[in-house]
Amino acid sequence: MKSLWNDKDAAEFSDDDLAMRVYTSRLLGADESLVMHGGGNTSVKSVVQDFFGRDVEVLLVKGSGWDLGTIEKPGFAPIRLEETKMLAERDTLTDTAMAKQLRGILLDQSAPSPSVEAILHAIMPSKFVDHTHTDAVVTLSNNPKGEAIIAELFPD
Repeated sequence: MKSLWNDKDAAEFSDDDLAMRVYTSRLLGADESLVMHGGGNTSVKSVVQDFFGRDVEVLLVKGSGWDLGTIEKPGFAPIRLEETKMLAERDTLTDTAMAKQLRGILLDQSAPSPSVEAILHAIMPSKFVDHTHTDAVVTLSNNPKGEAIIAELFPD
């Protein structure tokens, strides 16, 4: 794998979290060994203004149906970060309830539906979170002995 990162290109986005997320998402999406069929998810934690002009902490997470290789700013769903973290504290949460709650905490109702991995992205401590479906990991994990293989490779 060869890094496609370019300091000069990245400098253009240094003061815009979402623009940087678009740039880095496209870098990941450009490598087919990292991202199978446009899949995977990326996100960034940031602050945006709501309808009333108040600052709100958000998770800007790749919306369903968008391809990482060609994603643009409208492809990221802005969801309230605190409420998204609260969803992780639930003892149970059905898929239907999760999808409904994630749509309910969108700051922009016209945005795409947030990725189903949004809750995991929210509780990760990093500002930028990358989740890709790499060939290598899928090959190891998605087979009948996947759990044993992963345990052997990563015993801790």
